[in-house]
Amino acid sequence: YENYNRLQTSQGFDLTPYKGKTALRYTYDISNFTGQEDVQAHLLVCEGRIIGGDLASPRLDGFMCGLSGEPFQ
Repeated sequence: YENYNRLQTSQGFDLTPYKGKTALRYTYDISNFTGQEDVQAHLLVCEGRIIGGDLASPRLDGFMCGLSGEPFQ
């Protein structure tokens, strides 16, 4: 949770205020991510607001980054 929230805070979100609340995760397949296949966008929504998200590949050698597509350090 802490590592994932670091990714969120790096892009202007913070999951801390939503701890213990129910959120929905919407998953969308991305077909035009440069140089990668099987990329998904995840949006976290709580009380009608987007509270976080990421782009990720579910492959064994996959990746996860912020919604901008920039690598997370």
